[in-house]
Amino acid sequence: MNFTCLEELSDLDRTGLMVAMIGAAILLLVGLGLSFRLKLWQALTEIIYDKVHLKLPPPLLCLLTCFAVLGGIYWWLNNHYPADSIIFKDKPWTLGEIKQRLETVSGVDVQLKGDVASFAIDRRISGACAADVLKAICDHYRDQLICRNEPGRTIIERKP
Repeated sequence: MNFTCLEELSDLDRTGLMVAMIGAAILLLVGLGLSFRLKLWQALTEIIYDKVHLKLPPPLLCLLTCFAVLGGIYWWLNNHYPADSIIFKDKPWTLGEIKQRLETVSGVDVQLKGDVASFAIDRRISGACAADVLKAICDHYRDQLICRNEPGRTIIERKP
């Protein structure tokens, strides 16, 4: 999961992720705080789900729940942005065509300066999201292109 893709999440998704991360942080702190009380390690909390019965000490329960929430966040992000969800291959693409497709697929704003719209991308480019694809293009063609990231926009131009 590339964290550059977090910029493309909707406000609702970002809010949900923040709530889940804050909840996991609270569970971690509570679990660590409770772990210093030796009597709590002897007490057992019973969890019953369907036909599964678990008896765990409260500090361990908090810590395991924290790591389960963090694992769920990672799983959700990994499913939301698979590694190669946007691929440009099978033909030479121009930056103008890539810009148009990325702006259609996601809400990114790409500004092409000068005659860079006709710049040919002659290799396979892929990424988890539009920002990841733009980063891959800028990395592969750093000798020929200048890429600048401004808030909410990526500017691409040819090197002089």
